[in-house]
Amino acid sequence: MNSIHKAVNRIKRKMAYIPFDFFVAVLICLVGFASFALGWIAHSQYDPHNVSIESIPVLETTAGELFVGSRNSDKFHYRWCAGAAQITGENRIYFADKQEAIQSGYKPAKNCPGL
Repeated sequence: MNSIHKAVNRIKRKMAYIPFDFFVAVLICLVGFASFALGWIAHSQYDPHNVSIESIPVLETTAGELFVGSRNSDKFHYRWCAGAAQITGENRIYFADKQEAIQSGYKPAKNCPGL
């Protein structure tokens, strides 16, 4: 315990000769170099050619057919909604507006945001 105390006092005496501003400047430089190194490592692991884009199913519709329902269900979706993409072609029923779909006995699908 006594040797540790002596070592700490020796370090304190040596640190007393180093100006505090110099210590702060060295610390800022070390943090800057470490940040640069971490950024360089992260960038070297990034491969921009390894990105894959999956195709998004798009329903072919004519103008005014914003909503689509299924003959087998009582729900209707926006034509770009994921639920609409699951409806097969022969089961699709198109509606020009929301009121038309509701009057036909269909309800808004809960998985379509904003419907």
